Amino acid sequence: MDPRSTASERKRFLMRNKLLDAAMRVYVRRDGPIPVIDDVIREAKASRATFYNHFNSLDEVMAAIGEELSNQMTTDIIPSTVC
Repeated sequence: MDPRSTASERKRFLMRNKLLDAAMRVYVRRDGPIPVIDDVIREAKASRATFYNHFNSLDEVMAAIGEELSNQMTTDIIPSTVC
């Protein structure tokens, strides 16, 4: 495998996670109106183009967060049920 390809995949993975983490923080500390994409990109210190390179909408970000949390919960539960 090409090392540049691996590095760019890793960079993409890290940026996607940065956007997901930013969205989660924005929603958790929400004190006013429903957050918008600008709130997420401001929190992530990313550009609008970067956001749209990873997601088509804020709904897609929220679905990805839900999937990540579900996967984490499953990972946390499975070891305790195997014993």
